[in-house]
Amino acid sequence: MEKLTMNNKVDKTLPMAVSDGSVRNSTQGGIWAWSIIDYDEQGNLILIGIIGKGRERALPLTTQPTHSYRMEALGLLSLMTFARYDLKWKGGIELHMDNKGVIQTCAKCNKW
Repeated sequence: MEKLTMNNKVDKTLPMAVSDGSVRNSTQGGIWAWSIIDYDEQGNLILIGIIGKGRERALPLTTQPTHSYRMEALGLLSLMTFARYDLKWKGGIELHMDNKGVIQTCAKCNKW
């Protein structure tokens, strides 16, 4: 898993999240999900009950296939939107995801 710190610095007080996206058939859509996680007293990762998930359905168009990049990016956008507007979080988030393209694109953004 690649690590992305949304504000380009490591801070132990940052909330941590995991995100993933997937496409089964590139002409029918895909799914994404994320979860905010924490450590317990023994250092094990634990879910804290804040999750997001979604699905995008697409008409079978051969000219606009759905890619895993798009699903990963939609998951990231959902997490960012939830953190800012629902949690009112103004800091960064330590995000773990496995799509290097989304990580590189997000790292180019100055502020989210």
